[in-house]
Amino acid sequence: MIKDISKSNFKYIYQNDESYISYELLEQVQPYFEVDLPNAEAKEKIQWFKNIFWLTTELDLGLAHAIHHNQAGRNYIEVLEDEELKNKIFNSPWATTIGSDIDLKNSSTVTIREVMDGYILNGEANWLSNVNVADYSTIPALDFEGNKFKVVIDLNTVDHTINSDWPLITGMRMARPGTIVLDNALIPKNHCLGAYGYPNKFHYVEALNATTFMTSMTANIVALWKEVHSFAKNIGRGRDLQLIDAEIDVFTMLNRWMERLNQYTLGEHEHPSEGYWIQHLHLYLFGKKTLHKVLNLSRIMGIQPHILRDGKSSRVFRNALTFSSNMYKFQDYQNLWGDENHSEIDMDLYIQYNFDKIIHNTPIPETF
Repeated sequence: MIKDISKSNFKYIYQNDESYISYELLEQVQPYFEVDLPNAEAKEKIQWFKNIFWLTTELDLGLAHAIHHNQAGRNYIEVLEDEELKNKIFNSPWATTIGSDIDLKNSSTVTIREVMDGYILNGEANWLSNVNVADYSTIPALDFEGNKFKVVIDLNTVDHTINSDWPLITGMRMARPGTIVLDNALIPKNHCLGAYGYPNKFHYVEALNATTFMTSMTANIVALWKEVHSFAKNIGRGRDLQLIDAEIDVFTMLNRWMERLNQYTLGEHEHPSEGYWIQHLHLYLFGKKTLHKVLNLSRIMGIQPHILRDGKSSRVFRNALTFSSNMYKFQDYQNLWGDENHSEIDMDLYIQYNFDKIIHNTPIPETF
């Protein structure tokens, strides 16, 4: 069982110089995050998420995000059919390999083409946290018909270039991104995990990664809310209607996140349906709306330390500002898989399906 980081002295030994994650830093956090997450018991998964939450609220979202992307890569390796690479990663000490992962991004230009001895990849995968120090990366790629696939890149064997010459980002600097450039790079056929969409064989892994992202988001909202609320109380505005309105949303988000974690005790993440992903995406966008609301309160209140370019006093705000841009857009919320023909959700059917599930234990259909 991994340890509870909130009961450790890690907060006092951690030195945040906003450098990249390293093998040495992974060794420090190993007692709190080394776990076979896809196959762990529910209580251990929940402890892992709690540790991510604590890192975000008490130390640095950038560090939590870097650990998230390291784990996301490991999660995808779990469903890889290449036993040699799996053994290379999982039979090595946990802190001696670093993973990098990126979800679907509009800026990615990586294409995939099947050939006799594997797949050829061309293009750029942008906004990859950890990629400058990673041993492997999991990225999306598009075929020439527009289908999206998830592929594994062994950075020790596949030809590639890393572009890390990015301007310094506002926040989340430990997780600051880089770009993989691929030029006719050949990967083995078993390094393609399959197509995005529902269903696929890495859906359970995606659910784990989505919960981790939701955990970081919720913790970031809570951390920023605490600073805004404290400032408002100190200037006698703690019960302004705008503060109360935001506080309701913050607690709603916190409670919904905790309900999400409880689903692991019920086994509802093991075979997530499209209904599961619809619920996730609505919660995701409610979190984005809430984070924007709290960010705007900082601006309205005029919290001057938040505008500092560097330093601890502005770190939570800078992290939140950066994180708020790292999400789905509101106008895309009906479009789960990037399918232009995806139809609008029928709200009446959605309500009926969920009541049938609660009252009659009827499974929600895989598609609506």
